[in-house]
Amino acid sequence: MDNKLFEILENFRPCFSRKATYYWFILVMIGLVVRADHYGISSIVRWVSLSPNCYFSLLHFFVSTGWTLEILLLSWWSYCL
Repeated sequence: MDNKLFEILENFRPCFSRKATYYWFILVMIGLVVRADHYGISSIVRWVSLSPNCYFSLLHFFVSTGWTLEILLLSWWSYCL
Protein backbone atom coordinates (compact mmCIF):
# COMPACT_ATOMS: atom_id res chain seq x y z
CA MET A 1 0.00 0.00 0.00
CA ASP A 2 2.86 2.39 0.75
CA ASN A 3 4.10 2.46 -2.83
CA LYS A 4 0.61 2.94 -4.23
CA LEU A 5 -0.11 5.74 -1.77
CA PHE A 6 3.09 7.55 -2.74
CA GLU A 7 2.29 7.06 -6.44
CA ILE A 8 -1.09 8.70 -5.89
CA LEU A 9 0.33 11.54 -3.80
CA GLU A 10 3.00 12.25 -6.42
CA ASN A 11 0.20 13.39 -8.74
CA PHE A 12 -0.41 16.31 -6.40
CA ARG A 13 3.16 17.63 -6.35
CA PRO A 14 2.38 20.40 -8.90
CA CYS A 15 -0.27 21.79 -6.51
CA PHE A 16 2.42 22.98 -4.10
CA SER A 17 4.79 25.85 -4.81
CA ARG A 18 7.22 24.74 -2.12
CA LYS A 19 8.77 21.32 -1.60
CA ALA A 20 8.41 21.64 2.19
CA THR A 21 4.68 22.30 1.86
CA TYR A 22 4.33 19.22 -0.32
CA TYR A 23 6.12 17.15 2.32
CA TRP A 24 3.71 18.43 4.98
CA PHE A 25 0.87 17.42 2.66
CA ILE A 26 2.29 13.88 2.48
CA LEU A 27 2.51 13.74 6.28
CA VAL A 28 -1.09 14.94 6.61
CA MET A 29 -2.33 12.33 4.14
CA ILE A 30 -0.41 9.53 5.86
CA GLY A 31 -1.67 10.77 9.21
CA LEU A 32 -5.27 10.69 8.01
CA VAL A 33 -4.80 7.13 6.77
CA VAL A 34 -3.13 5.67 9.86
CA ARG A 35 -4.75 7.52 12.75
CA ALA A 36 -7.17 5.61 14.93
CA ASP A 37 -8.71 8.60 16.67
CA HIS A 38 -10.18 11.85 15.44
CA TYR A 39 -8.73 14.53 17.68
CA GLY A 40 -7.56 16.84 14.90
CA ILE A 41 -4.00 17.88 14.22
CA SER A 42 -2.77 16.28 17.44
CA SER A 43 -3.95 12.90 16.09
CA ILE A 44 -1.78 13.29 13.02
CA VAL A 45 1.21 14.35 15.12
CA ARG A 46 0.73 11.38 17.41
CA TRP A 47 0.08 8.70 14.78
CA VAL A 48 2.96 9.60 12.48
CA SER A 49 5.24 9.90 15.52
CA LEU A 50 6.16 13.53 14.99
CA SER A 51 7.77 15.51 17.76
CA PRO A 52 5.19 17.59 19.66
CA ASN A 53 7.26 20.59 18.56
CA CYS A 54 5.95 19.96 15.02
CA TYR A 55 2.35 20.69 16.05
CA PHE A 56 2.43 24.39 15.14
CA SER A 57 4.34 23.78 11.91
CA LEU A 58 1.73 21.24 10.89
CA LEU A 59 -1.04 23.62 11.91
CA HIS A 60 0.56 26.32 9.74
CA PHE A 61 0.39 23.97 6.74
CA PHE A 62 -3.38 24.50 6.61
CA VAL A 63 -3.02 28.29 6.20
CA SER A 64 0.12 28.20 4.05
CA THR A 65 0.30 30.27 0.90
CA GLY A 66 2.22 27.40 -0.74
CA TRP A 67 -1.02 25.79 -1.91
CA THR A 68 -4.69 26.58 -2.54
CA LEU A 69 -7.70 24.41 -1.95
CA GLU A 70 -9.09 25.15 -5.40
CA ILE A 71 -5.99 23.84 -7.21
CA LEU A 72 -5.83 20.80 -4.95
CA LEU A 73 -9.50 20.01 -5.59
CA LEU A 74 -9.06 20.38 -9.36
CA SER A 75 -6.13 17.98 -9.23
CA TRP A 76 -8.15 15.55 -7.13
CA TRP A 77 -11.06 15.65 -9.56
CA SER A 78 -8.71 15.19 -12.52
CA TYR A 79 -7.08 12.23 -10.80
CA CYS A 80 -10.42 10.60 -9.96
CA LEU A 81 -11.88 11.05 -13.42
